[in-house]
Order: sequence, then structure tokens, then C-alpha cells
Amino acid sequence: MDNAASQKAIRALDQRYASAMNAKSVPGIMACFVSSPSLLVFDLVLPREYRGAAAYKKDWEEFFASFPGPAQARITDLSITADSSVGSATGLTMSRSPISKVSSSI
Repeated sequence: MDNAASQKAIRALDQRYASAMNAKSVPGIMACFVSSPSLLVFDLVLPREYRGAAAYKKDWEEFFASFPGPAQARITDLSITADSSVGSATGLTMSRSPISKVSSSI
């Protein structure tokens, strides 16, 4: 795969990731990552790191369960570096979700 094709493939992967987030599809999100204990993901929120696909999947399941309704996600500032054997991308994933109201009575 040449550089242009590699960049196109990475952009498509990022789009599938954002689409899966918008659909609140944990399987769709996880399809964008290697499904093994070797997966290492860093995040801005605690916990800052997830080791293994199972830990990352569990985080997404808990996140989506924490609010009702739709999610909104988009990727901005995407920068891709690729050649025929390796590629990487950095960007900012912006997500927004409705905040559910919690009420209690005593």
C-alpha cells in the first residue's frame, strides 16, 4: 500500500470509529482496535490507560450505560503519517452526550 492509500485507509478507520461512537456501538468501536491483551490505549480521563481489549471494551460499555439517549462524536485536527509498512494518526476526538438528571427523595 502506498502512502496515499495508507492515509486513506487510516482516515476511513477514524471515520468508522466516530460513526460507532455516534451509534453507541461497542462492537463497532472495538472493531477499530486489535482484539488482544496487547492493546494499550491512553485517554484524557481517568483511568488514563487501558491495558488489553477487555479493559477498553468494559470502559466503553460503562460509559454508554451512564447516559440515556444519543452520543455525538467527531474527530478534529487529524494528522496522519504513513508509508508502505507503518502508519499513525493523532487527533482530537470530541464527544458530547446529554446529561441525565438524577433525582432522589428522602
